[in-house]
Amino acid sequence: MWIGELISEFGIGNGISFIIFAGIVANVPTRISQFIFTFDVASIPLYILFLAIGILIIAGVVIITEAERPIPVTYAKQVRGDHISGGTQTYLPIRVNQAGVMPIIFALSILLFPQLAGNFLASSTGILKSISDGLLWFVQNTWLYAFVYFLFVFLFTYFYTAVTFDPDQIAENLQKNGAFVPGIRPGQATREYITKILNRIRSEEHTSELQSHSFNSYAVFCLKKK
Repeated sequence: MWIGELISEFGIGNGISFIIFAGIVANVPTRISQFIFTFDVASIPLYILFLAIGILIIAGVVIITEAERPIPVTYAKQVRGDHISGGTQTYLPIRVNQAGVMPIIFALSILLFPQLAGNFLASSTGILKSISDGLLWFVQNTWLYAFVYFLFVFLFTYFYTAVTFDPDQIAENLQKNGAFVPGIRPGQATREYITKILNRIRSEEHTSELQSHSFNSYAVFCLKKK
């Protein structure tokens, strides 16, 4: 986290995303060598299908990451002597993917604990041995692990978005700057309107974004287990 914040601070880009990307790219030479040694001409259609699905997933992730729900905003006109300012129209962009990759990091961090605890207690006896066997069984159960992972990502995404995006603060800032949403009264009504739109984004578009992130991260997990 600290290194990621430093990368972001120096303006190179999103530091945490860079670290995750570097971890994935580090395995590329190994995967390429394995692919070369296990290449089968009869599996070429399967390779093409996998490549096409990968391209579609990447395109979907990019679209969801860059997607915005614009809220129109108008600045009230201000007259100062002979000068008239304001009256301009702009929009408030609300990103569909507010949380980014942070929920995935949180989920993987928590799910790493059962494996560490299971390996640590593997040499124990009695009830500790039973706990170790249960934890290792959970890690090796692909479908259960995927379900819990998806659930954690969903919960952390919702929680992270609720913490980082504050409709009250946005409505207050708009009111202080003399801005308003056309047809909506400043203050409490604006806050309720922004909250309504945010909840609608979560319910309608949030699931597809989450599925894209979960599929990609879980695919990496499956490759590492092989």
